[in-house]
Amino acid sequence: MDELNKYEITFSGLKEGEHLFEFELDHKFFDNFKESEVHEGSLSARIILDKKPGFLKLDFHIEGEAEVKCDRCLEYFGIPIKYNDKVYVKFGVNSDETTDDMLVINENEHKLNIAQFLYEFILLSLPYRRVHPLNENGESSCNIEMLNRLKELSFRDNNSEKNDPRWNNLKDLLKDNNFN
Repeated sequence: MDELNKYEITFSGLKEGEHLFEFELDHKFFDNFKESEVHEGSLSARIILDKKPGFLKLDFHIEGEAEVKCDRCLEYFGIPIKYNDKVYVKFGVNSDETTDDMLVINENEHKLNIAQFLYEFILLSLPYRRVHPLNENGESSCNIEMLNRLKELSFRDNNSEKNDPRWNNLKDLLKDNNFN
């Protein structure tokens, strides 16, 4: 059985009104997305499907923790996830009308796989910069060996005597123009 088939919602046969669907997302879910930024996760998704004549409204509520790689030390750590959004599903034949929050599907469809929506919503809720949080002492909780190695390899221009004197005029331009 394909792992992502678990995330199909069969809406044909449902009465008009709201219907609740709940899903658990773990490493098996994220393994289906090649090159995923999320390594593992322990998330729960609640989808409230509101069936109306001619369209569906899906309210997504996703909460939990996703494991991602730290941008600073490259070790995995957990980031809390909380995401809420709506997607409208319209029945028709012209898929050109599809937008970020509206999907057009064929009138003959009777189920909808929401796995891609779940995955994309989780990625959208990740912060742009992913680094370990500070510990209770206000210090980085990154891998200390990696931080020391980065500090050792970082380039610092503390000794201007070693610099090529031809660049000094350019540095003066920066100072004159308030860039430094």
